[in-house]
Amino acid sequence: MTTVINTPGASNDNSSSGFSAIVITILILGTLFAVFYFYVLPLLRNNGQQNKTPSTNINVQIPTPQVAPSPAPQQ
Repeated sequence: MTTVINTPGASNDNSSSGFSAIVITILILGTLFAVFYFYVLPLLRNNGQQNKTPSTNINVQIPTPQVAPSPAPQQ
């Protein structure tokens, strides 16, 4: 009986699937970095500052109401 061994030939596939995978990976990582930078980092910074900020004293002064003079009596 004869044994047949099928070995695939060398592949000269010059497709750009590797390049497109790198571009997609860079876009995903860039998006994740932008979300972290614009949303998560400010939240972390504000959380630390709230504990350090002293309480704010708001002083509102309302003027006393002025009574309008009564009209002169009619004669």
